[in-house]
Amino acid sequence: MPQRPQTASDTRARIVEAARHLFWEKGYAAAGLAEMLERAGANSGSFYHFFESKDEILRTVLDTDVALLSGDNGSRCRRPSSIA
Repeated sequence: MPQRPQTASDTRARIVEAARHLFWEKGYAAAGLAEMLERAGANSGSFYHFFESKDEILRTVLDTDVALLSGDNGSRCRRPSSIA
């Protein structure tokens, strides 16, 4: 099956996920941008297209984690009533 072309949102998601893993594994201070981009399969131009700084990607990672923990997966669907 042929692979679908990667979109900008795919690239952004890969960068965010790579940052999440590196922040978890190494901590914010030790997580380097070069390693983050290598892990994401992206280049620095892609990083700066989506984020102004390492601080901004940290905020994005934290915001997405909070959204996941609160059950907000980005959709407007409400939580099923069977979940307490």
